[in-house]
Amino acid sequence: RRRGGGGGGGSDGDDDALLNWNQVRAFVGDDKARSLPADMRVLSLSEGGLRRGVIRRFMELRMTALAGVLASMFPVIRDRMLADDRFWFKLCTEVGIETVYAYAAEARKNFEDIWLETEFILSDYVVGVVLDCVIVCILTPACVMGLRTRAVARAAKATGVFAGAQRALAALPASVFSAAQAGEKFSIAQRMACFFVRGAEYGVVGGVMGYAGQAAANSIFQLRPESKNVVNDEVVVAPPLMKTAKAWGTFMAVSGNTRFQAVVGIERMIESSPMALHAPWTAYASIVIIRLLNNMLGSQQFVEMARNSGL
Repeated sequence: RRRGGGGGGGSDGDDDALLNWNQVRAFVGDDKARSLPADMRVLSLSEGGLRRGVIRRFMELRMTALAGVLASMFPVIRDRMLADDRFWFKLCTEVGIETVYAYAAEARKNFEDIWLETEFILSDYVVGVVLDCVIVCILTPACVMGLRTRAVARAAKATGVFAGAQRALAALPASVFSAAQAGEKFSIAQRMACFFVRGAEYGVVGGVMGYAGQAAANSIFQLRPESKNVVNDEVVVAPPLMKTAKAWGTFMAVSGNTRFQAVVGIERMIESSPMALHAPWTAYASIVIIRLLNNMLGSQQFVEMARNSGL
C-alpha cells in the first residue's frame, strides 16, 4: 500500500519513482545514503534503481525503537515492514495472544504444578512464539524495493533443472488475497496455486516446530528425577517425536493455512474500507479481534486433532 507525502513533498506517484545512486544521495544526503543496507545500495547502483517511497519509509522505520533495530538486522522482517505498515502490530498481536493463552492455560493449575513444569512451559512457549513469527511472515508480502522483489530477482538468476519451478514459485503472491504492489500482477491460477504452496510451507514449518518442541520437552523429561514424571501413581510416557511432528505438520497445512489465509483476506478488506481510512484505529482493533478469534478456533481444532490422533 502506498503512502503519500514523501520527504520532498512528493505524491504517491513520486513514491514509485526509481532512483539511481546519485538521485538517492540527493534525496537523503550522502551520509544517510551510505548508511543504507548493502542490498538497497546495490539496487540503486546496478539493478534499475531504488523506489523513492521505500527510501523514505525505511528512514522513518529506522527511527523507531525495537522495530527499527529488527528491520536493520533482518532483511526478511524489514521487507515486510516496508510493504505493510501494520506488519509489526500484527506480529506483536500474534505473540501477545500466544502469551495470554500460555498464561491462561497455566493459571488453572496450582503454584506447585506450575513450578514442577516450568521447563515444559518455557520450551512450549518459545516454540509457539517462533511458530507465530514464521507463519505471519510467510503470508505477508515482501516490499518491491526496485523493479521486483528480492525473491524474484534471485529466481531470475537461477540455473539448472529446477530454475523454472523456482521462478514460478517466486512469482506467486504471498497469500491468496495479497494486493499486487508496483510492478506486480497475479492471475487467478497463481492465487489458487498460492493456497497449496503456502499450505505445504505451513506443513513443513509446523512439522519442524512440532518435532523441535517435543524433542525439547522429551529431553527435559529424561533429565528430570523420575519422581517428577509420576502423576496419580502412573509414570508419564513422553509422546513419540515423529507422531507429534506429523500431527503438527498436518494441522498447520490444513487448518492453519486455511484460517490464516482467511485472516489476511478479511484484514485486507477492512483496511481498505472507507471506515478504516477515516478512522485507522478501527483497522488495528479489527486485527486484534480477528486474530484472537482465529486463535480460539485453532485451539479448539488442535485439541480435537490431538485427541483423535492419541497425542
